[in-house]
Amino acid sequence: MSTKLRDLIRNIRACKTAAEERALIKKEQALIRESFIANESEYRPRNVAKLLFISMLGYETDFAQMECLHLITANTYNEKRIGYLALTQLFNEKSEVLMMATNRIRIDLNNPSNYIVSLALMALSEVCTSEMCRSLSGEVLKLLQNGTAYIKKKAALASTRIVTRVPEKIDEFSQKVELLLDDRHHGVLVASLQLAQHILQIQPDQKQRFQKFVQPMVRIFKSIYSTYSAEYDIGGVSDPFLQIEILKYFRIMCQGNVQLSGEVSDILTPVAANTNNNKNSGNAVLYECVKTIFAIESSNTLKTLGINILGKFLQNKDANSKYISLFMLQKVLKHDLQAVQKHKQTILECLKENDNSIKTLALDLLYVITNETNVKGIVKELLNVLLSLTEEDADFTKELTNKICQIVEKYAPSRRWYIDTFIKILILAGNYVEEESSSSLIHLIIGTPELQSYAIHKLFFSLQENLNQEGLARTTAYCIGDFGHLLLKGDATAIDNTPIQITEEEILDLLTKLLEKPNQKNVIKEYVLSALIKLYPKINKFQPQIAKLIQSQINSTSIEVSKRAQEYYGLLDVQWDQHRAGICEQIPPSDTHKAIYENKPIGDVEYDEYPPAKTELEQAKPATNNNDSTKLYGFDIDNLIGNQDQAQQKPQQQPQLTTQLPGNLFDPFDITLNLSGTQPQTQPVQQNYLQFPAQGEFTYSNPQSFSQQQQQQQQQQQQQQQQQPQPINPLQNLYNQNNNPYQQQQFPFQQQQQQQQQQQQQFQQQQPQPLVNLPGDIFELNLQPPQQKPIPQTIQPQNQQFIQPPTQQQIIQPQLAEQKSLTQQAIAFDDGALQIEFRAVKVMRLYLYQTNITAYFNNKTASPITELQLSFAVLKYMKLQLTQPTSSTINGNSTGLVISTLRITNSNQGQKGIVMKIKVSYKINGLIIDKEVTFNKFPQDY
Repeated sequence: MSTKLRDLIRNIRACKTAAEERALIKKEQALIRESFIANESEYRPRNVAKLLFISMLGYETDFAQMECLHLITANTYNEKRIGYLALTQLFNEKSEVLMMATNRIRIDLNNPSNYIVSLALMALSEVCTSEMCRSLSGEVLKLLQNGTAYIKKKAALASTRIVTRVPEKIDEFSQKVELLLDDRHHGVLVASLQLAQHILQIQPDQKQRFQKFVQPMVRIFKSIYSTYSAEYDIGGVSDPFLQIEILKYFRIMCQGNVQLSGEVSDILTPVAANTNNNKNSGNAVLYECVKTIFAIESSNTLKTLGINILGKFLQNKDANSKYISLFMLQKVLKHDLQAVQKHKQTILECLKENDNSIKTLALDLLYVITNETNVKGIVKELLNVLLSLTEEDADFTKELTNKICQIVEKYAPSRRWYIDTFIKILILAGNYVEEESSSSLIHLIIGTPELQSYAIHKLFFSLQENLNQEGLARTTAYCIGDFGHLLLKGDATAIDNTPIQITEEEILDLLTKLLEKPNQKNVIKEYVLSALIKLYPKINKFQPQIAKLIQSQINSTSIEVSKRAQEYYGLLDVQWDQHRAGICEQIPPSDTHKAIYENKPIGDVEYDEYPPAKTELEQAKPATNNNDSTKLYGFDIDNLIGNQDQAQQKPQQQPQLTTQLPGNLFDPFDITLNLSGTQPQTQPVQQNYLQFPAQGEFTYSNPQSFSQQQQQQQQQQQQQQQQQPQPINPLQNLYNQNNNPYQQQQFPFQQQQQQQQQQQQQFQQQQPQPLVNLPGDIFELNLQPPQQKPIPQTIQPQNQQFIQPPTQQQIIQPQLAEQKSLTQQAIAFDDGALQIEFRAVKVMRLYLYQTNITAYFNNKTASPITELQLSFAVLKYMKLQLTQPTSSTINGNSTGLVISTLRITNSNQGQKGIVMKIKVSYKINGLIIDKEVTFNKFPQDY
């Protein structure tokens, strides 16, 4: 007995392996063959149905083609239905047996039963050769004229295939289409409109024949959307299928015809404005309406309406709506670019979708709508998106990175903006930057002498914090080779005009790290070797070390690295002394790259289009000189490298290019490069926000060996005796903390007015800062008592807005009293079960007043605390960075096993203390505890 189809499906789904499935199907095919050979006609429909399912799984079923012909010749409808279904699925136009079905199809087309005729028409429209179409076209033409509405719509669909396979029959079918377009049955209209569209696509000269039906279709279209019929209602839209076909018909007929376009435009406006877009049926009609608007000769107002409809699609949660909207927006850019640019923010939101196809379309569209006026805003948003991507988005990250590079290269408003933005890209996604893009940046730096010092300093400090970014390593290594001498000149200055000093040892140490990094790529080593040979004549003190580094790569497993090391090492021979400088000289920029940036300005004006908002302290203070600048630091993408604010410059002065680099994850340094070539002034700079120290008031100790520290202390004592100002380097400790955990720092007495400064000179004394131990976690700072030295104290006023001369009591105040104010300890939360203890350390960095807090979680009960969750909220004048607790479970009677770290930047330090709301949620003994407290126990100095 033959197995039923349902049992076969159940058995196949029960197979656990592919081999088991193949064995089962092979066995079933053998049984079906035996049944066919035995001519078991009662099981033939069942066996053919099972072969249809087996064919869907990808297995061969050609042996059943003759059985399909037996079924379509049967007298019962059920057998014919299975036979025609198998004919459309198991046959193709190349099947030799298919021609044998022609006569049977002709007989069924003349059958008095509409259902059997529909089966034959269905088979004819699905699988039919050119010979079959030519032979059966006469029967189909008769059905188009004399059949019922049910048969006419089936015959129209079959006619579509006939005119495609036999174009010479178009004239005969065009005459029948004119009759069908007068029919009022919706199904017949849909099928006849599709047939008319196929005819017009094959022979456009037939357009004149169907032009007279435009006005009748306009009337039909009006009646459809203006009246309601429950029979045709789909999702609140009346017969969307017919509306879509009519719109497609309008799109073909009205192209290049202003008169017909005007008639159609009158009905497109109300349809576009009133169609419900909450369901897919409405969205389908609106999409076809928009395509029609841009295909015909419509007005600009109507085109703007169409773009706005596409903008609404972008706000839809449905991914399909967003995709078709982005796809269509790319096509309508040539009509109204400005209208598309208005939806820039909505397009940017599409970059946050999970669907890569949507993100790719949105990225391509953003690239097209970018120009010189909006490039800054778009690039900023793209960098924020790049910052949020993870390793799982590697493919899109690469595509996004390359697109940003292309946008920056094409539309950069100035050369400095080009450099700043490109370095941000190298920091965020340097591994995905193509070598061609890095080459463009290098050529721009070479061709812009005014920015060479600025760029090399920025690249140098960026690479120190991001050694794993290959693109940044390539670019920096090349630039160090050509412009490494600019790092040693000492002309670059920080914001307060303090000089930035970089030693030869630091440069060589950075290149050594790149060269000896585990699993370093060979291309990076090649760049580093080239940089070393170029630095050789510029760094006389460390020439033996450079030669040793080059020699170490001679035995490299890479042929190119080994060959390059051998050639460079041979170049160090004495015989090349006279020619070495010429061989290693800077390569001029290529003409191709020069044409890209030669017309761009250098960038000596203020161009930050996102200035920080004024704080309450700024608003309360009176206006100052125009040269005063407000420097507030945030943690947006602008501050990844710097916020690029610049003070107004005098007309005849060389501009100072300023970059602010806040102490965040990517760039914890602040640089201002003074490119004028003059020595920085020592006068204090007035600030609108906070009084920052003038040059010479900070002294930082570099990470050195013990003997070097002794030598430096002796030099400092000699300089103090001679009363000479000590040059400072406020950046060295930020990049050498791994070498020496001790750092000595002196806080300045900040000055607000020149007169007060003169009064305080007699009271100013220097006080040594407590040595700070920097462990692996930068938030856990352990203070150690300072070494007592006969150095005078420095008074640090508590009020930074109105500074008064120090009193005698402040001068003689003990030194330890000042040190105790650097640490605080307080209980932030205690409900009897969970206790949170804050231990704070106030860290004063350059221009950033920060407090590092370590939160210790103590369980005062014997029961464990689970599912620990924390939320913090601070006021607007504070910025908060925090890490998650080390564990969400706290064992019973435990103290300090779970910790979390917080970093708070208080812009109103000294006037307003730290205030935060803490929301705690945890589970203990099956109970969920949710509590919220306000913490303000730290003094205003924090």
